[in-house]
Amino acid sequence: MLGLLIRTPTTVMTLGFTFLFPLVFASNIMVDPGTMPDWLRAFVEVNPVSLMTTALRGLMGGGATLSQVVLALIAPVALTAILAPTTLWLYLRR
Repeated sequence: MLGLLIRTPTTVMTLGFTFLFPLVFASNIMVDPGTMPDWLRAFVEVNPVSLMTTALRGLMGGGATLSQVVLALIAPVALTAILAPTTLWLYLRR
């Protein structure tokens, strides 16, 4: 969708990174959320990157629950449900 709204590839890449940067670094990839302040832990626990990381760790370690996998898949499904029709509409409008 960004590619249809913005003209230069560099700007698209910069905007994409601007949105992904806080999601990746405010997640449980590198740091245990138990060591974080309460306000940050609340964000980390609902962060889609954290949900995906938890599910993948569980799947690779053999301890994943169905709820972890379902929670990890909600964000991509929701983003696709929202962005796919929007992108198609923008494309057809051009």
